[in-house]
Amino acid sequence: MDISVSFLKCELASTIDQAVRCAVETVLKETARVVGIKLAAARNAAAESHRENQTLRERLEISESELKAVRYYMTAAEKNIKQCLLLNRNQPGSNIVRSNADDALFVIPPTAQAQSRDSSRKSFRNSPGRVHGPKNLPSVGLCLPTVHVNRRKARGDLTTSQTLVENSSALFKPEDEPEGPFYITNE
Repeated sequence: MDISVSFLKCELASTIDQAVRCAVETVLKETARVVGIKLAAARNAAAESHRENQTLRERLEISESELKAVRYYMTAAEKNIKQCLLLNRNQPGSNIVRSNADDALFVIPPTAQAQSRDSSRKSFRNSPGRVHGPKNLPSVGLCLPTVHVNRRKARGDLTTSQTLVENSSALFKPEDEPEGPFYITNE
């Protein structure tokens, strides 16, 4: 009986060993499959988060460009208003009345004598063929920059697409533009 028990132990040991190996392989394959699914979901979430962050970053850049343009417009308008007020104040025979140094300016229409004196002045906007009626206030022209935004579509893969905004020249200001883009004429 010793030989049969010993033979049975060897036979069972190899079968048990083979069963344990199969069980371990099955557990490892299932674990790898679950980890792969979780990793793919995490990668997809990270890619979506990256796309969302990129979109927000582009929107922020556009908003900053628009804010910069608005600030430029406000500064230019403020300079233009100050220049007009300064020219009106320094103009001979000016009809500006100040009740207080801090109060707003009030313009009184010019007299007939002041109108005849103003109509004798010529400006580059007055041409012999044009007929102009008398005006009380100077004409002011203001040149402002244009905001340029280029948009193009790019595809990341076949299922998703996103819009990229390249703000290459948010504020375009020509080099030959004079420091003050204002002109004032009395017509």
